[in-house]
Amino acid sequence: MDECISFYWDILSRDSGARGATINFIRKPAVVRCRNCGKEFRLKQEEWQCPGCGHWDVEIISGKEFYIDSIEVE
Repeated sequence: MDECISFYWDILSRDSGARGATINFIRKPAVVRCRNCGKEFRLKQEEWQCPGCGHWDVEIISGKEFYIDSIEVE
């Protein structure tokens, strides 16, 4: 997905004040909570099964955020 966003950013910024700007991605691991036992854990290779009780009913509580940390303009 990073490559797609960078590709379209290059096209969209080409004729603007943002020409030549780059996008850097910092990935944060997703943290999920088991709806059965309440255990919170980080996903590893999309392993959604709760390590505490073995249930698969989890909700994402962190890691689906997307925000701009900073913008530099010359």
